[in-house]
Amino acid sequence: MAGIPGAPVLPPRAPQLAYAADPGSITEWLLLDSASDEDADIALQIEAISNRMAALPAVGTADHATETSKLKDEVLVSDDLSCFLTITTLDALPPFVSVVLGLCRYSGGLGAISQFQGRVLGFLGEVIGDQLPPMVQVGPDAVDLSNILLPEARYVPTAAEVRAYYANPAIARTSLMPGQANGAQAALARLAYLPKAWVPYFLDRKTPWDAYDTMSLLMEGLSSDAQRAQAEPLLEWTAAACVRLGGNGVDRRTSALNSEWETPPVPDRKVLRWATTRLAPFRSPTLIAAPAQIGAGGGPANPPMMATAAVDSKNFSELEHLKIRSASGLTVAQYEQAVFVPELFTMMLTEGRTTTNVTEILRRVLTPDEQDDHPVSIFVARDMASDLKALNFGFGGDTSYATCHRGISPFAVAAVSQESASYQRRMQERTRRSTHLSLEDAASLESSPGACPTSYDGLIRLMTTYMTFLEKVVGARCPHHTEVRAIRKILLQKVATYENMSPEKVAEVLWSIFVDARNYFSELAQGDVLPTSSLTFARHWLKSGSIKTTEGCPVHRLLGINIGHTPVTQHESPSNSPLFGQAKLPSSAGPRLNPSPDAILIAAASKPILAKHPRVSVKSIMDASDPPVTYKTVKVGAPGACLDFHILGRCINPMCAFTHAATPHVPDTRARQIAAILTTNAALLK
Repeated sequence: MAGIPGAPVLPPRAPQLAYAADPGSITEWLLLDSASDEDADIALQIEAISNRMAALPAVGTADHATETSKLKDEVLVSDDLSCFLTITTLDALPPFVSVVLGLCRYSGGLGAISQFQGRVLGFLGEVIGDQLPPMVQVGPDAVDLSNILLPEARYVPTAAEVRAYYANPAIARTSLMPGQANGAQAALARLAYLPKAWVPYFLDRKTPWDAYDTMSLLMEGLSSDAQRAQAEPLLEWTAAACVRLGGNGVDRRTSALNSEWETPPVPDRKVLRWATTRLAPFRSPTLIAAPAQIGAGGGPANPPMMATAAVDSKNFSELEHLKIRSASGLTVAQYEQAVFVPELFTMMLTEGRTTTNVTEILRRVLTPDEQDDHPVSIFVARDMASDLKALNFGFGGDTSYATCHRGISPFAVAAVSQESASYQRRMQERTRRSTHLSLEDAASLESSPGACPTSYDGLIRLMTTYMTFLEKVVGARCPHHTEVRAIRKILLQKVATYENMSPEKVAEVLWSIFVDARNYFSELAQGDVLPTSSLTFARHWLKSGSIKTTEGCPVHRLLGINIGHTPVTQHESPSNSPLFGQAKLPSSAGPRLNPSPDAILIAAASKPILAKHPRVSVKSIMDASDPPVTYKTVKVGAPGACLDFHILGRCINPMCAFTHAATPHVPDTRARQIAAILTTNAALLK
């Protein structure tokens, strides 16, 4: 993208993680929780904490004790995982920088007798296997957290001074710089709040210089100078942590920001159970793999993920395993441990890989959670079950409009009416009972893309539904899923920019997501080299307030309009909206006109309505009434006749599958009745 005017500049690569994101690790949870955090989010989090600290009343003022108590409660009584940078000399080791997390005041209950009762406990660093991180407690000089949470004026060396000091080969990285009495100062606490996106880089024990160097790299990765200015307090903290407390004895080996963490005595069983419960929500679950079956050649019959499948005919082949792993964005080790593999695929083997069974499995997996405040309902079409049964995620890379609702695609989960859903179920039942199908029967089972949303709200709803679908089908580690989450987050953050976006822009955003899904799910991993999503570029365009035009996007077909006509607005919808399995694209390229409307009274009533509302439909006129007019009241012609064609004299919906034959004779009494309904309800149109 370099050299293209207006193209977004991607930030440099982040430094290497301290620990791998192994299953069950805190690193893994942090990466998933912060996957959609943008640079602006990180900078704002740091700035918000800095402003919170700066707003604390001065020591000795009336509100100081009250506000300090509130700050401590925010840290100790939190449902989230608060993480802080700290530097300490635990167990007489050289000074090191790490992350203290999960700070909480332990209580064994009223009247409990415990040496930990009322003490502030936390965890230092990452878990190791199934072991908890080292547990620490606040030292006696800061038992109430005040001494380590409240900011004080401290000397902050410049970047040039820090780099010059540690550039000396005779200086060890564990050593600390001398302070300066008249040097630049900043208000810094001994603990520095760290955004989740940056926590994984400091979970190990870093020397003061390594911590400063890592923070410098993270700062360089921010997108703008304004964001770097917002995040400057963290760089100042790591610089101040490199300064020694004093010039004599132990002070030379103690940082000016040192926190007196103590290793508590051996905890009892009750404390260990409390510690495990405290960190459980912030660790991804681990799996104890079942013993692998032995194949004919002495090796495992299938990967541990599917080790419970006892029948060979119910096992996935090696290529199918690769398809699932590639779609889910999992390395070989992660896939073999089966931690992040969606349960859908195990259920498919258990129940049997038939379209009927997969349909029922999908309905069970996609059933909304009754406890969810925002439940998402997804209609399981036969095509969806058929594609997932065959693991046809990318649908062969086909990016044509006619198949955009097949495979894994945002158009596969577009909302459908109850009428369409009922039709699909009836057709499935008929197919299940039939012994053979004719060409006409097979054609009637073919579905076509549903209606694309035309407004910002419709776009957000469809993306929310698509995210839920992706999470259940390919899991949260899928790079395509991560990018879709990030795009939705940007759209929600920039409501003022996008709330009035045109239907064409909505179609462009969804089409770019669809094309990326086709490309991503059509690729296979090469060892641990996984497919990547190209939505990063679209996300940066959206973040800058622009929507990138996708080559070949069938905007007019997505919106159900013809080239040369006014686009559908969010307040008007074309009549006879296409339904899955019912609409077929007509051969005519333009609107279908009624050459000889026989009902002159109806035509006379329609003319002024069409002049004022060119995109109006009979359905919208019917719905304008309260209560809405029924179909029987305005019915013209034989069953299945297009109302727009017979009443308004034209049908502009290219997806309309109703009859467009010549208008039959309409009795005058019936014509007057329909003309009156049109005139009355058209006045209610917006």
